[in-house]
This record gives sequence, structure tokens and C-alpha cells, in this order.
Amino acid sequence: MSQRHLPFGRTNNAIGCDALASWGCLGIAEFCAILFALAGLSIAVSDPILAVVMVAPALLFPALGIWLLMRWRRESTMRAALMGEALAAEAQWYVSTAAERQYEDATAQERYEAYQEQQRARAQRQDEELQARVDALKALLNLNEDEFARAVAHIFEFLGYTDVSIMDGNDGERAIDIICRDEAGKKTAVRCRQYEPDALVEFAEVLEFVDAATQSQGVAHLVFVTTSTYTDAAVEVAEKYDVTLMQAADIVVGLQHLRASRED
Repeated sequence: MSQRHLPFGRTNNAIGCDALASWGCLGIAEFCAILFALAGLSIAVSDPILAVVMVAPALLFPALGIWLLMRWRRESTMRAALMGEALAAEAQWYVSTAAERQYEDATAQERYEAYQEQQRARAQRQDEELQARVDALKALLNLNEDEFARAVAHIFEFLGYTDVSIMDGNDGERAIDIICRDEAGKKTAVRCRQYEPDALVEFAEVLEFVDAATQSQGVAHLVFVTTSTYTDAAVEVAEKYDVTLMQAADIVVGLQHLRASRED
């Protein structure tokens, strides 16, 4: 809060000085009057006219002192009134400033509480989304090979792929699980693998998928899908042979969007 300083000290000092000067002048006037009166009385017998001249100031000096005293009292009354107005203005300024400060503090508190509420709501949404993804991932891991392939096939259909078909199952894992066509009509081969989050896809599996896809006639696009993630070597092989890698987060998000579109 800013500070204000009014010249109250100077006003009080001025009033005190004027009072001292006025009372001093009155005292001096009375003293001079007494001296002139005594002088007039001492020469009254010898020179009456001079005595009258000497006594006259004895009457004028008290009158002058009284006039000065009355002038001081009038000015001090005016200054006291001005001081009262200044004090009232100062008090009003402090009251209005305190009200403004209180309003600013209340507004800042409301903004802080609203921000805290937004943060709590955002954290709650993030926790709910994370829990939903964890639950969806657990559900995916509980599917068998064919069910997982069908779930991935639904995602690709939702993403705009056409002619989506699941390859016939053979003994062991299939080299290619899904064949479909992208928006440009290019034939796409998809491999699906259900792995726990801590079991990473190795580069050998990506390379095996590439070899199998090259033996399939007309395949132009390769997509590897897993519920875990990939080693650095697997990522390098995918980049080399232009293989699109999808992992758990991509599958879960795709399923959530698919579910939302069906509910709409």
C-alpha cells in the first residue's frame, strides 16, 4: 500500500509559533505600556502635556497586543479547520485504499481457487484416462491370437483401411496376421503381437516380418502392431525398410476412438 504524508507537523509548528509570537507581543505591549505610564506619571506634575503624550502609548500598546492575540486566534481556528478536513480526507483515503486492497485480495483468492480446481479436474481426467488405457491394455492381453487380430482389424477399418481380412491361422504364430488396403489403395500387411509391457519386440521379429511381406505378392506397406514397444535395433530396421510401428498406446487410443464413434 502506498504511503501519504500530510504537513501536519508544519501546521502544528506554525500554530505554536504564532501563539508564542502573539502572546510575546502582548506581553511586550503591556510592559511598554507600564513603562510609558510610569514615565508619564513621573513628569505629570512638571509637564502635563508631555505626560499625556507619554501615557497615550500606554493605552495603544495593550490595544495592539489584544489585536494581535485576536488575529492569532482567528488564524489558528482556520488552520485547525483545515487540519480537520485534511485528517478526514486522509482517513477516507485509507478506508478506500483498504477496500481496494481487500477486493484485490479476494479476487486473487478466487482466481487461485479456480486454478486449483482446474488443476484437480485435469489431474482427475488424466488419472481416469490412464486407468482406462491400463484396463484396455489388460483386456487386450487377455485376448487370444485371433481375437487380438480382430480387434486390430477393427481399428484399421476405423482408420479408413479397406478390404481388411484376417489371415488363416497356422500352427504357431502367423508371419502376417492382416491384409488390407490403405486410403491410396496400396496393399498393406500387418503383423500383430501380444507382449507384456516389459517384453520388447526385437529387430529379428521385424526383419522376419519384412521377409514374409516381400514374399507376399503386391504388398507395398508394412505395419507392425504390438502391445509393448520396440528395441532400438528394431526401430532402426523398421526405418530402413519403411515399416510403420504401432505400440500399446496407439492401439488403446484407436480402440477408444472406435468405441466412441460406435456410441455416437
